[in-house]
Amino acid sequence: MTVLILAAKDDIAVDRVLLMLTERGVPVVRCDTADVPHDVGIDAMFTSGRWSGTLHSGQRTVDLTEIRAIWNRSTRRCRWPAGMNPAERRHADLETRLALGGVLSDLPVHWVNHPAVQADADYKPRQLRMADHCGLETPESLITSSPESARSFATAAPTVIKPLGSIMLIDGTDTSIGHTHLLTTEDVRDLSGIEIGPHFLQRWIDKDHEVRLTAVGDELFAARIRAGSASTHIDWRSDPTALSYEVAETPDAVRAGVQRYLKGFGLVFAAFDFVVRPDGTWVFLEANTCGQYGWIEHETGAPISRALADQLAREADAR
Repeated sequence: MTVLILAAKDDIAVDRVLLMLTERGVPVVRCDTADVPHDVGIDAMFTSGRWSGTLHSGQRTVDLTEIRAIWNRSTRRCRWPAGMNPAERRHADLETRLALGGVLSDLPVHWVNHPAVQADADYKPRQLRMADHCGLETPESLITSSPESARSFATAAPTVIKPLGSIMLIDGTDTSIGHTHLLTTEDVRDLSGIEIGPHFLQRWIDKDHEVRLTAVGDELFAARIRAGSASTHIDWRSDPTALSYEVAETPDAVRAGVQRYLKGFGLVFAAFDFVVRPDGTWVFLEANTCGQYGWIEHETGAPISRALADQLAREADAR
């Protein structure tokens, strides 16, 4: 009957859900994988066709057979002893992921979201194909390491270039951010560097505003995001202070497409990003299986934490 939450200790959004579960009397254990090996460990045996044993996190120990739901909010790299060299750390990271992750992922529990499902759904090319298959409108896109192909694509119509993964590049203490960039004529003229590796280009969509739609099971929470500057009109993440928010009504066709998308991948939670054209058409951009939602909840009052607590508590009570 226990809920296990895999999340960083300083994740404030998780604090709200954990508090709600505790107030409902649902046993909860929070596990920050960054605390391996000092404060997190596992002792599991495979026998009689199943895994049994214990997981300890800080002062808490949970019987693996008592876990009924797992919220896979985030996992962090382990903090190994200072005496380990880089090769040893890489080996230990892999062994821990395969051991801890392997045992947990094989438990017959309700996941939000299962690691294998999440890994599959994080591929942007697959997202676009799934969204299109589910009836959502999608932008024409190109993945290429050919400057010629990129130039041909970008000269045909306004085009943006964007990362397929994280927008953050961290090098020690230095952090740089790669926001979505609307290609200029000069950019298209000089595309040197494209050949180094695959790049993701996508048609620019004329927009009235954008929408962040957070899905928790059957519940959808849509927030209209209006840009207040030229940079946020291209990528709203470039300046959070220049944005305004409103609760948005999700069109029936989009709602149906999002539900088909979740079922197609087997997802319980996802944060969808849409562009809304001036004529009101919603265009799918991407869906983040671990998307942030706390600031949307704060800005709009959408009860996303309550929906997550409901999802986890319902499964814990039902099993």
